[in-house]
Amino acid sequence: MHAKQTSDLSAATHSFSTSSGAAISSSVESNSALLVHWLAYLSNYHKTGVADGLLDAVASSIRETAGTLSLGLVRPSLFSLRGQIDLLLGWLYFKDHSVEWLHVNQTGDGFKLKKELLQYLEQHTLRFAARFGILRAIKSRKEVDPYRLLSAHIHAQSVPLLPVVQDLSDLVRPEAACIECAS
Repeated sequence: MHAKQTSDLSAATHSFSTSSGAAISSSVESNSALLVHWLAYLSNYHKTGVADGLLDAVASSIRETAGTLSLGLVRPSLFSLRGQIDLLLGWLYFKDHSVEWLHVNQTGDGFKLKKELLQYLEQHTLRFAARFGILRAIKSRKEVDPYRLLSAHIHAQSVPLLPVVQDLSDLVRPEAACIECAS
């Protein structure tokens, strides 16, 4: 059974990748261009020597998203997409908090939640709240809170979001779902 299931999964990912993978990967690249540009800027001019690996991890998560979507694997790509947000917000905080970052690395405890990080930035970063408000006002995406949507999928918070996989090849989702994730 396992040999057949994994063989079918391999065939399904190969077929998907051959027919749609390059276009979807290209879409991820195109839609991530601004973030990649900002990551390069932050890496070149704002690294502090503390938690800088989080910036590299954001870039890796973008590639991970492109890779999983190019194989038709939507669910893992959702984890990668949400991870980009968590990692970048984490860097904004931990780059200036070496003791807390050391604690996270020594114990695995203390990584801040999105809500905590946004509250911290609003309280301690000049004009953050106003600028974040401007970004919300001029957004062009249809989703009000992408993080919330990604979390709902990751935590399977309602019946439509529950994973349905009978065979391993069911992990490969329709092209339309991958295109939606890539955009």
